[in-house]
Amino acid sequence: MVNIQLILYKNTYKQKRQNKEEMNMKEVVTNMAGNLWKLLVKVGDTVEEGQDVAILESMKMEIPVAAEMSGTVVEVKKNEGDFVDEGEVLVVLE
Repeated sequence: MVNIQLILYKNTYKQKRQNKEEMNMKEVVTNMAGNLWKLLVKVGDTVEEGQDVAILESMKMEIPVAAEMSGTVVEVKKNEGDFVDEGEVLVVLE
């Protein structure tokens, strides 16, 4: 028996990823859950690989979130004070 939902999900995910790659879009995601304490970039800023783009607050610790690639910020998806889960997109780069 084939799990149709899993196949559809994988195909949809693969297509979304392909579309982003075709548009040359890159996402900066959170590495853990916490409160978005501070955003360090805004739309139009140039970001270098390894540069911190945000700081999360979790368990009374400050956790920096760094860009894994260089680019220009085209969208900021969250606001300071928002709760974010692990893997959520914070910033979109181009």
